[in-house]
Amino acid sequence: MTQPAPLTISDVCTSCSLCCNGSLFSYVEITEKEENTLQSLGFKTEINQEGERQFEQPCPKLKEGCCTIYQDRPQGCKVYNCYLINGIKEGEISPEDALQTVFKVKEEAAWFFETLEDIFEEQPEEASPDELHYNWIKEGERPETARDLIYDRLYTLKKVHKVRAFTAAEKSFLEKAKSILTLISEDIHPHDLMDDLKPFL
Repeated sequence: MTQPAPLTISDVCTSCSLCCNGSLFSYVEITEKEENTLQSLGFKTEINQEGERQFEQPCPKLKEGCCTIYQDRPQGCKVYNCYLINGIKEGEISPEDALQTVFKVKEEAAWFFETLEDIFEEQPEEASPDELHYNWIKEGERPETARDLIYDRLYTLKKVHKVRAFTAAEKSFLEKAKSILTLISEDIHPHDLMDDLKPFL
């Protein structure tokens, strides 16, 4: 009986793709040379307020967990390794265990984002979008990435918390946010949203 091939780093990456789908990062910084290449591949690039070139996540060239421009991917993508990949390279974790962590993160994240819209079907009057901490979230404009969506909801709750107690649904959201962000921060990549949760939990 043929034994299955051992799992590789590539297997873990293509099963995860959190660094490409907007869950961890809302943009990728690029160089001027890379910008020209990416634009020729159909990317929409921009220059941010600090004058740095970038494109927004989720990456439009991510298809079924795989990078479809792997040979032409930006340098930032080439050099990035999450905790799991570094752990595999250093022999601290097996690809099999890393893959189980990926599945756990994605399972929790799936539930989280599926229920997010229901919990915040309408913005509370106490915290309209134009009052949010990040002024790039404009009134009537929905955040595009998973990360931005959490920011949007957290800063909405910061406003709400000043005028009334949290509802049961809002408390549930915060607990789930803590769970998924702790998991990501400890096993995948440090997540600065953890600091934003501290006033609530």
